[in-house]
Amino acid sequence: MNKARKRTIGKILFLLYLFLLAYLLFFNADYGRFSGEAIQYSKINLDIGRTVSRYYSAMQAGDISFWVFFSNIIGNILIFIPFCPLFYLATGRCFKYVSIVFINTLIPFAVEFTQYKYGLGVFDIDDIVLNGIGFFIGWVLVVNARALKNGTDKSLKN
Repeated sequence: MNKARKRTIGKILFLLYLFLLAYLLFFNADYGRFSGEAIQYSKINLDIGRTVSRYYSAMQAGDISFWVFFSNIIGNILIFIPFCPLFYLATGRCFKYVSIVFINTLIPFAVEFTQYKYGLGVFDIDDIVLNGIGFFIGWVLVVNARALKNGTDKSLKN
């Protein structure tokens, strides 16, 4: 498969991912989007670790299932891991470290602000941190995959 064809497929996959991401973050009724439920509880949480701790305690007490814990906590990490690899497939470009720190903060912040502003959820600092971890994991995967492909030792091992 030639390079142009790979980029076209990468662009299609990246766009599909962005649509899925938008749906899950802004329109999915399973997370209270547009049900009125989120609007009632719309607030700001700036206590790092509070949400994770509350979900973990609720799971330990049997108030929520493991699946609810997993989808809300681990899901916030997993949902952003594909961003950097799919961006790389679409463009052939890998974010530099400085760029990834900026994007890693900006996109999750924008998501949380949008959810709060339109009553779709809580502005939660834990979500920003967890989404950022996902971005970073995806970026590390791209950096290391490029190093393996190119036969260089520019991975993060150094």
